[in-house]
Amino acid sequence: MMPAKILVVDDEPDLEALIRQKFRKEIRRNQIEFIFSRHGLEALNQLAIEPDIDIVLTDINMPQMDGLTLLDQIKLLYPTVTSVIISAYGDMTNIRTAMNRGAFDFLTKPINLDDLEITTQKTLEHVQKLKTALEQERLARQAQTQLLIHLQQEITERQRAEEALRDNEKKLAQLLEAVPVGIFVIDRYGKSSYANQTAVQILGKAIEPEAKVDDLTSIYQAYVAGTQQIYPPDKQPIALALRGESVSVDDVEIHQGDKVIPLEVSATPIFDEQGQIAYAIAAFQDITQRKQSEAERVKFTEELAIKNTDLQQAKDKLAQANQTLEEKVIERTKELSQTLEILKATQAELVIENALLRSAENISAYEYQVGGSLPMNAPTYVVRQADRYLYKALKRGEFCYILNARQMGKSSLRVQIMNRLQMEGFICVAMDLSEIGNRHISMEQWYAGFTYILASGFNLITEIDVITWWREHQFLSPIQRLGTFINEVLLEKIPQNIVIFIDEIDSIFNLNFEIDDFFILLRSCFNKRADSPKYQRLTFVLLGVATPSQLLQDKNRTPFNIGQLIELHGFQLHEAQPLLQGLINKVSNPQTVLKELLEWTNGQPFLTQKLCKLIGNSSSPIPSNKEVEWIENLVQTKVVVNWESQDEPEHLRTIRDRILSLQRRDIQVLKLYQEVIQHEEVAAVDSLEERELLLSGLVVKQEGILKVHNRIYQRIFDSKWVDKILNS
Repeated sequence: MMPAKILVVDDEPDLEALIRQKFRKEIRRNQIEFIFSRHGLEALNQLAIEPDIDIVLTDINMPQMDGLTLLDQIKLLYPTVTSVIISAYGDMTNIRTAMNRGAFDFLTKPINLDDLEITTQKTLEHVQKLKTALEQERLARQAQTQLLIHLQQEITERQRAEEALRDNEKKLAQLLEAVPVGIFVIDRYGKSSYANQTAVQILGKAIEPEAKVDDLTSIYQAYVAGTQQIYPPDKQPIALALRGESVSVDDVEIHQGDKVIPLEVSATPIFDEQGQIAYAIAAFQDITQRKQSEAERVKFTEELAIKNTDLQQAKDKLAQANQTLEEKVIERTKELSQTLEILKATQAELVIENALLRSAENISAYEYQVGGSLPMNAPTYVVRQADRYLYKALKRGEFCYILNARQMGKSSLRVQIMNRLQMEGFICVAMDLSEIGNRHISMEQWYAGFTYILASGFNLITEIDVITWWREHQFLSPIQRLGTFINEVLLEKIPQNIVIFIDEIDSIFNLNFEIDDFFILLRSCFNKRADSPKYQRLTFVLLGVATPSQLLQDKNRTPFNIGQLIELHGFQLHEAQPLLQGLINKVSNPQTVLKELLEWTNGQPFLTQKLCKLIGNSSSPIPSNKEVEWIENLVQTKVVVNWESQDEPEHLRTIRDRILSLQRRDIQVLKLYQEVIQHEEVAAVDSLEERELLLSGLVVKQEGILKVHNRIYQRIFDSKWVDKILNS
């Protein structure tokens, strides 16, 4: 806070000391600042230098300029400065003169310092009030000035807005006059406000400003279309718009003498800034041409309907005449159509299929085989897409692996392909790893057993003593000995192309030692083809119930990126035709029966063979046109009911036991199957649980979707069965 400034004007030298002594506290606290001058002229100079002086304490008798003259100058030059006279001449004349010249107070000498302090404080309060009043006055003037400026700007803006509004109204009027439809406007009170030239032309007269909305229909002769009835005033569109509705009608006609003008009218309310209806506007146009077109269209439609009726009658007569012939053609072509579809689906790859299929003329007895590998001459063997893929891949020398659920026909496929390759000069050997042993044998024994079976399968026992050879190479690890045997014995003794089928590959899960090196050896045999041509003659096929990720403990090493996956799917209708031979004497429509049978099994080989055998062993033929009901009853009574006791040879119990073993290891597998049942299909994500479920055979993956494999599994392994297992 700035101190109050007091100018003391007096030629007495000791006055300054007295004042500073009296006001020492105020001076020290920076509340008051004193300035001293000796006469009036010096005081005026000091005021010029420091115009913020609040009080002047002045004597009267002084050299050069006396105090009364100084009062006049202060009043003239510094009207906001307050003056107090301090004089020894305290007569009434001097006091009155001082007061008339602007003095605020009068003190007499000798100075009473206490009186001086009181007078000074009172004067400072007066000065503060005066300053406050002056500041308020200044602020008021400033506010008044700003208000005047704002009002001037507001007036200018309003003038501009009014000018723009007039300009917009002019443009709007020009626009409304230019539109090719009639525009009619009424205000909130129902009085006609505006009509463009098109409206005047259509209505036949200009607006009548004093006319009310209820008078418009009679003024402009508006009638209900097709009648001589004046359009109801309260139903006219512009009246409804004035009540807040937006409407469109096309049932208004304007009568101008003998001329009738049909109109389409749309009306809507216009609201002001407060949301109140300010106007109602109607837009209308002459639809004479449209009405004529509609009339012509109705006439044309009626004529067309008559012609269509005549045509339909002619068609009915023709259809009635041809009905008997069509029924006969449909009946005769039904079997031919089915046969044609089968021929189209199977005409490709006839070379391999003819080699694999057996002619019915050479079959002495037709017997369905349920379970186990089908022999070479089995008439019920079904050639699938996998047969062609595997045959072609092995001919190209590719390593292959067939990893799928049990009883999907892997072993039967191996038998057929081995025979075909052997007929073409390949040397093939099938090895069943489950025959080597289980977890109780050592790594040494396992590799020795593998080598011995390999030598035996290729008839090398008579040429080489395998036991002696194995002992002579004890300085090598078991996997090195096997690799050496393949390189130095097998590929040297046998010059032909070699295919080694390794079946039951999943039996390695029972070994108590890691088997990764075995698969790495297979990979090395493939890689050696680049350096050693003899390895180009060697090919392996892996078969079993497993996934590639299960076979190797070290997930960073895999031999399967060099191999060809052979996917093994269920029988398709065109593939399953060899199964018809055993059904011919039991059914009148074998194709229908086979198709319905596959609807239940989805081509699962074991179940398909089983149902065919059940049909073949049935005591009575299937009634014609009753195939669906008959097969459903067969499935229910011979497979589903008491399925655990009827499951011979074992199939369903194998699935059950695998799921139960998985459930003990990972309950998430069973929960995933439960989700598939509930939603019918679930997106495949290639998880561990998904792979385990696929290997059980309960589900299949088609186009990235998991589904229950077939309807038989759905009946047996249903949600109740899953809940029972989960809650046990």
